[in-house]
Amino acid sequence: MTEVYDLLTTGPQTQVDVSRLNFEERQDLCRIAVTRTSNVSNIGESSDFSTIYYLDGDERQAAAVFVDENRELLADVDFSKKNILQTSMPGSVYDWILHALGKRELEKYETVVLEERPDETRWVIDRQKYDESPNRRYTVREQHSARK
Repeated sequence: MTEVYDLLTTGPQTQVDVSRLNFEERQDLCRIAVTRTSNVSNIGESSDFSTIYYLDGDERQAAAVFVDENRELLADVDFSKKNILQTSMPGSVYDWILHALGKRELEKYETVVLEERPDETRWVIDRQKYDESPNRRYTVREQHSARK
C-alpha cells in the first residue's frame, strides 16, 4: 500500500495527491466535491468548497469532515429546495451531510431507516426504498413509508 492510501485508512482527508495512489487503490477512492450545475446557483462558487477524499464505506465520516471544513459556506445553503450540494453528490452522502448539520437525525438499520427532523417529524422508511428511490421516499401514499 502507498503512504497516501495508508493515510486514507485513518479517515477522510482534505489534501490527497491522487496520482500517488496505485490503480487498485484508486478503485476504493471516493470524494465529496461540489460542482456547479446550470440549473442550481443559489450560493457562491462551487470551487469555494473543500473537497474531501475518503475510502469507499466511509461516507458518514467523510460527510462529517465535509461539514466541519465547509461550515461557513453551508450556512448560506437553502436546504428547503434543490441546492448545489444535492446535485453534486450521491444521495447517501447528501443524507449524511444533512445528518452532520443537524437537519436530520438518521439511524440506518438492515431493513428500515429512522429519520427525525428538527420539527419533530419522524419517518420510518423501508431501507431499500430509502436507498434506491430518494425522490419518492417521503410519501405516505405507498406502503414503504410512515410519518408521525
